[in-house]
Amino acid sequence: MDSSESPVHGEQEGAAYNGHFGCVYYHPLFVFNQFGDCEGAKLLPGNVHSAQEWRELLEPIMTRYEKAGVRRYFRGDAAFAKPELYEYLEEHGCLYAIKLPSNDVLAREIQHLMKRPVGRPPRKPVVKYHDFSYQAVSWDWPRRVVAKVEWHRGELFPRVGFVVTNMSARPKGMVHFYNGRGTTEQWIKGREVRPELDPAVMPQVRGQPGKAVVVCPGLQSGEPLEAAAPPQDYQGLVATQCASEAH
Repeated sequence: MDSSESPVHGEQEGAAYNGHFGCVYYHPLFVFNQFGDCEGAKLLPGNVHSAQEWRELLEPIMTRYEKAGVRRYFRGDAAFAKPELYEYLEEHGCLYAIKLPSNDVLAREIQHLMKRPVGRPPRKPVVKYHDFSYQAVSWDWPRRVVAKVEWHRGELFPRVGFVVTNMSARPKGMVHFYNGRGTTEQWIKGREVRPELDPAVMPQVRGQPGKAVVVCPGLQSGEPLEAAAPPQDYQGLVATQCASEAH
């Protein structure tokens, strides 16, 4: 689950200025699965918190997967570090890994990892992990927290991150799982648009070399051949451009 900014350039209802992004925008909320498919989206005003109305968006998706009987996992950044979300996921048997904002108590737990490694810094970062039990004031019980400390060559201070989880995986494996949430931003921002058509969607058809000649009109970019309208007055369509480019 993640939120994104959607800039607007008029006086659309619900749009608001946000100083963090420096623009007037909507603040939509998304849920993607591990394959990059969008499971759900909710358009929110630009002046609300990133996790606003998380339950309204997540609950129908959770219910659908509960009926399917599959194991469920949840990933989210620090905006979703909310005790009510932890409790909801635990109640529904969902494993989660959510980034936790740093504080003095967490910092004390990793003091033994904050000493700079001795000797000449290697080219590759020196990475250390630690897990421990932690209970914030707003939590009803303690939960597992995994810390990752990275010492990079040429940097004075280490990079530190905390993740709260109910998973039993080893710290390194759990952090690797959490890092998979980066693919969510990839799908929200959109993949790089390739100039050619995807051969998995638009298969090559016998015709001129380097061109796919299709005798079906009404075919849109990214649309399967079966979805095209039946042949009428068109003699053929040469698929060398996206529909938006060819008008």
